[in-house]
Amino acid sequence: MARETKEAIMDAAVQLFNTTGYGGTSVRAIAQKAGVNPALVSYYFKNKEGLLEEMSVSYFEGYMSSLVNTLKEEGEAGALTVIRKVVFRLLDYQREHAETARFLYRELTLDTMLAREIATTYLAKEKYIFTQLLEEAVANGEMVQFPVPYTMMQLKTMMMVPYLQKHYLTNVLFVFPHEMYFHKTHRQQLDYWLKQLKKEASPVHI
Repeated sequence: MARETKEAIMDAAVQLFNTTGYGGTSVRAIAQKAGVNPALVSYYFKNKEGLLEEMSVSYFEGYMSSLVNTLKEEGEAGALTVIRKVVFRLLDYQREHAETARFLYRELTLDTMLAREIATTYLAKEKYIFTQLLEEAVANGEMVQFPVPYTMMQLKTMMMVPYLQKHYLTNVLFVFPHEMYFHKTHRQQLDYWLKQLKKEASPVHI
């Protein structure tokens, strides 16, 4: 029961954060949307900041677990194959937690303590793992050598844009990130991009 109540509060909070903004959302509004007494928000999370922290930790712990578990399952495959499997698993995870991903990725664009903490823990670990895989793929001759930071920049952009730019996608491009068709097409496009890394090309020097 307690777990269900906490999840209801977090679900209500992220929906409101995405519509009225974090600063414009009150604890009372969260409680009302979740159908609980405002005292329960304080009981489980202390305050709105505590709620945001738990929501962030829960999302990124699950995100990193998906990444690490895929590494364990696919560890014997080639590095580029592992990268593809990891990317697909993370895309699935993001879609399953679309509203939370949308809010947290937007928060990461701000210079806040939360953004810095996430960047120095979860995102730094993700960068390390992808860097190791990319360098291994180059060393094994699976892909041409591109500067890792720029490869990471393109990869992360493609993974995050559906959540950072939802209004642009829906109102300008008329594609809808919440639909399964979009999810499958987006995966195919990302897979196509990853496969281009295998093609023969001159190394890029910067």
